[in-house]
Amino acid sequence: KIYIILERKFTINENKSLIRNFDDVVKNLDTNQEQLIDLRPPQDYTNGHIPNARSFPAKDLVNESNHSFKTQEELIKSNYHLLFNF
Repeated sequence: KIYIILERKFTINENKSLIRNFDDVVKNLDTNQEQLIDLRPPQDYTNGHIPNARSFPAKDLVNESNHSFKTQEELIKSNYHLLFNF
């Protein structure tokens, strides 16, 4: 396969309130106030993960046909909506 990459300009709107650091994750081990999502491949998750983390392989976020992120509707159809509050 040959992919043609076109230059695109976009603005990133980072929501820092959604970013967690190491100390936040350690604190959450006691409180369980937030759901931790493990984006690694399933075999890595099976070999070991942070307690109470749920597996959601990053590859499942992307459409194989065009390499775009799946829409909310597509995630709901695949039952991954059970991990999130859409």
